[in-house]
Amino acid sequence: MLRLTLAGLFAFASIITALASPVVAQEREGPAAPTLKLGDAAPKLHVSKWINGKPVESFEKGKVYIIDAWATWCGPCIAAMPHLSKLNTKYAEKGVVVIGLNVWEEDQTKVEPFLKRMGEKINFTIAVDEGAPTGKSAQLWMEASGQQGIPTTFIVDKEGRIAWIGHPQSGLEKALDAILAGTYDVKAETEKKLRMEAIQAKIEAAAEKKDWDAIFKLFDEVVAIDASLAPSIGLNKMFILLIEKKDYKAGYEQAGKLLENELKDEADMLHQVARFLVETEELEKKDLDVALKFAARAVDLTEQKNPEALDALAMVHFQRKEIDKAIEVQTKAAAVAEDTAMRLHLLQTLEKYKEAKAGK
Repeated sequence: MLRLTLAGLFAFASIITALASPVVAQEREGPAAPTLKLGDAAPKLHVSKWINGKPVESFEKGKVYIIDAWATWCGPCIAAMPHLSKLNTKYAEKGVVVIGLNVWEEDQTKVEPFLKRMGEKINFTIAVDEGAPTGKSAQLWMEASGQQGIPTTFIVDKEGRIAWIGHPQSGLEKALDAILAGTYDVKAETEKKLRMEAIQAKIEAAAEKKDWDAIFKLFDEVVAIDASLAPSIGLNKMFILLIEKKDYKAGYEQAGKLLENELKDEADMLHQVARFLVETEELEKKDLDVALKFAARAVDLTEQKNPEALDALAMVHFQRKEIDKAIEVQTKAAAVAEDTAMRLHLLQTLEKYKEAKAGK
């Protein structure tokens, strides 16, 4: 059964990473009522090891902290990391500290090898929770605030208070700008959060009944409350139309609207949508022309310098039986890849395309 939650609903990067389960969140059972709320003092971070940056023993007044809860097994968490790295670079001079808080990790020895593989995609501090799989920080931050899925991001304001809780790619930067400008209203944000939770309950009830039309109306209510969520809501509409309702005409029309509007300048999301449209087994009717448009736009936006976007474009060409073009684009992808592990993967895919051309 398809399960819709706010964590999955608003996480448009994680939605596509999940591919076969477009609106499923990584979940854990949380407390009945949160004891950590917006406006409360931020708990201490209990950390077994600090990686990539200086330890934060306490929250320094005058600085703003982004605490992102993640795990190596969480695809949506990994998809959000390049975005967090961009924020770390953009806001460092404004006194913003980004910390990736590794939680719910079954085997903490996997953390450092994972970070090594990610390379420059992660340029912010990493903190490994004290205790696994449910350590002290997870209890004080995730469980206390009633969070059931990752990635979950917290903003700690200049006074050391919890100012914002949400998905790292849905409203984080907007809230951060307001906090830095001194225009952020915690009371209003709390009221909005309560309204969103009420809508979540309705969405889950409608999903139980597979009442997709009711869910679409609720989606509109979400966007009315927070317009920044329009891209994720638009993607969820597309996924439901294509995967659940199998209304391919409407689904691909929705994809076209996203390409022309909400996602037109979102390179990372564009190439991930292209991959979703090609690779998802549940998608019985694949429109490779639409997938090509998404991938090509991503490559253009990144000036042919993003290996992941090029890889997605090559994959679409390969599926379209345009083998020579696939080889040409995949060769470029491997050439611009800086990460060794990624380059190896791209070269292996390139070899597959060459073998297909040779009829092997």
